[in-house]
Amino acid sequence: MTERKHYDAAIIGLGTMGSFAAVELARRGFSVAGFDRFAPPHGHGSHSGGTRIYRIAYPEGTGYVELAQRAGELWDEAAERFGAQLLHRVGMLYMGPPGEPFLQSVQDSATFNRLELEALSAGEVFRRYPAFVIPESYSGLFDPKAGWLDVDAAIRSSQSQATALGVDCFLDQPVKGWDATADHVCLQLEDGTVTAQSLVITAGAWAGKLLNDLPLPLTVRRKVIAWFDPVNTELFGADRIPVFTFPENFIYGFPNMPGMGVKMAENWGGVDLMDADRPVAAPDASDLDPIRAIEKR
Repeated sequence: MTERKHYDAAIIGLGTMGSFAAVELARRGFSVAGFDRFAPPHGHGSHSGGTRIYRIAYPEGTGYVELAQRAGELWDEAAERFGAQLLHRVGMLYMGPPGEPFLQSVQDSATFNRLELEALSAGEVFRRYPAFVIPESYSGLFDPKAGWLDVDAAIRSSQSQATALGVDCFLDQPVKGWDATADHVCLQLEDGTVTAQSLVITAGAWAGKLLNDLPLPLTVRRKVIAWFDPVNTELFGADRIPVFTFPENFIYGFPNMPGMGVKMAENWGGVDLMDADRPVAAPDASDLDPIRAIEKR
């Protein structure tokens, strides 16, 4: 095997996390090599699907709130540096029965962390966003600081910036394994090895294989994402509605993206997989019916 150049840091996985880590390390003056078994953005990784929600009032734990606020600042800084808007702060609208546990936990998070959150009746939701016809017994909570992230633009911009800063990006280059000594890490590739002082692993569904010697509870989970063509595209435009969610399995959706439609999915649930390299079953009625039920509401 051929040994290549030695680096200060190596990164396995150049999706959103890995590509931005590469930029930050290079900005701090380190020599960096990044590896990915595919060529991000692509349809195989944790970043796949084109967009991600950015939210502040985390019901999963108040510790996320400060992280999310700081992340928002960094996304805005990245947009200025790259010259491309990545975080679209269109807000997020939670809809469901008043007092429903998930919505209540969102409200509790906002109250505890002194976050801005607007309560809306079903009628107020419809008057503001005619796309949402919800039961009269429902209400809404609107987080104006939330929004959505353009993942593909973020990855392309960060990889371009990383390359400009001298990062060596090896795409379509799977890392077969790695081992560490007291003074360096060695990565085994298909056609040689690379050494580095430090290693960052942001490999998504493949992280379990790369970290199989560590007792980490990592699971690969199949998640289904669906896109719907709205009857009235104008009502669902990015300038007309926010990111939205319902408490049933935390089903969420985005404004209509030109050429793609309205993306919807379940945040909770999913089927655990044995291996990220095995074929993934196509969506069936059991995957899509819960999402369609919300879409038709």
